[in-house]
Amino acid sequence: MAAATVSKQGHVSGAFDGNAAYDLNHPAFQPQRYGQPQIQVIPGRKNRQQEQAERQTRVQTRTRVRSHAKNRQALAPMALLGFGIAAVLLVFSLMARIQLIAVTDGTVELESQLSELQTENAKLQIAYESAFNLTEIEDYATRVLGMQQPRSDQVYYVNGTAVDRAEVMVEQTGEQRLSDRFDDLIASVGEYFQ
Repeated sequence: MAAATVSKQGHVSGAFDGNAAYDLNHPAFQPQRYGQPQIQVIPGRKNRQQEQAERQTRVQTRTRVRSHAKNRQALAPMALLGFGIAAVLLVFSLMARIQLIAVTDGTVELESQLSELQTENAKLQIAYESAFNLTEIEDYATRVLGMQQPRSDQVYYVNGTAVDRAEVMVEQTGEQRLSDRFDDLIASVGEYFQ
């Protein structure tokens, strides 16, 4: 096995033999048996103080970033758009509900007026039918107006034995002469004065 270095926290770095299990017989884990472990400084690496300073700055920057992220919470634009659309739909739903209630109230009022008008129509229909009752009309004519039934000598029958006749007018084809038109004009004026 190659030379390994042990950090202050007890981590072994260096050659790796393919086994990730801890080698408890390694001198880094048994300092009382093998003495203090040899700490090697690898050229090109920073010393322990520089690493600790870098770690502290990284931790501070992480905490700053985290605290900054906690203080500033951002909402996604799509979420804001969704909330806006939901609010608009809620307002439209409420307006539709208000209109539905108004229409329902109007319908109830119109139905009550319809039932009143149907009742009034039935009463007027009865009054109309009673106004044309023949027995009541005859009674009114005899009592109030003083009318009487006609006697047989007051009845006259008209016999229309004359034969009905009709005259069929035939249109003239072709043009009328000027003299025919003048004759028609004189005949119509003569009929007017007769």
